[in-house]
Amino acid sequence: MHNRYIETLGLKPGATKVEVKAAFRRLSKIYHPDINKDESAKEQFIAIHEAYKFLTDVGSKPNNEPVSYNYDPEKAAYEERRSKARAYAWQRAQEAQRHQQMQIGKILRVFDYVAFLMLAFNVLLLLDYFLPKEEVVANALSILDVNNIGENDRISRNYVDVKYGNFQIRIDRSEVYQLRKIENVRAVSTRLFAIPLYLEYPNAEGTIRLSQVYSVYKIFGLAIPVIIAIGLLYFYKQRNLDFRLSCAVAMLFVEVIQLVLFFRF
Repeated sequence: MHNRYIETLGLKPGATKVEVKAAFRRLSKIYHPDINKDESAKEQFIAIHEAYKFLTDVGSKPNNEPVSYNYDPEKAAYEERRSKARAYAWQRAQEAQRHQQMQIGKILRVFDYVAFLMLAFNVLLLLDYFLPKEEVVANALSILDVNNIGENDRISRNYVDVKYGNFQIRIDRSEVYQLRKIENVRAVSTRLFAIPLYLEYPNAEGTIRLSQVYSVYKIFGLAIPVIIAIGLLYFYKQRNLDFRLSCAVAMLFVEVIQLVLFFRF
């Protein structure tokens, strides 16, 4: 590769700034448009000025290279443009990330209230579970066939719903046959939310307990400590927005399942 600016001024490797200026003055007089009427004179005059400007700014040894003429100014300009493009792309990426973080922050500031309500609700559920239970004697039981409620629900075909007063509990179909012959059945539910837990009745072998097959406490009861644990992490990691957003999504997912069970059973 050659330094075309040195060649434009007709100089040799190692030319000094004095020689550069002398060559520029000499050639600019030859190719000045007012003197030289040739069609190519104007382009040559511009090239001479470009070479003079470059060499007086950069010097005859660009970047202090020991061998100054193994240098391509076009390649240097290309690398400079690439550097500027990378800097611009990095700046735009940073701006996009900051914008995204701002949007996440706005969403999480709203979700803070939702998360607090979810935590409070689950603390109440936990308290409700450990409080003394509400017990009533159900003299009148209504045994409802689940098949008549949801014929397309294959899972429900294994269970029946038993209604007593204002409460309804779902139990295994194989366990319900004896209830038709018993009048006094003890129905147990939670005290705060009145969630049915189980039915009890005595027989010759002792006390028989028929539990709710699934509810906010049965099978899905693990959701309560899970939501509380995720909620505490959510509020603890205040500065990590991405982590808090993941916690928010997880809490919402588990909470939807929990609320469906809460209001249905």
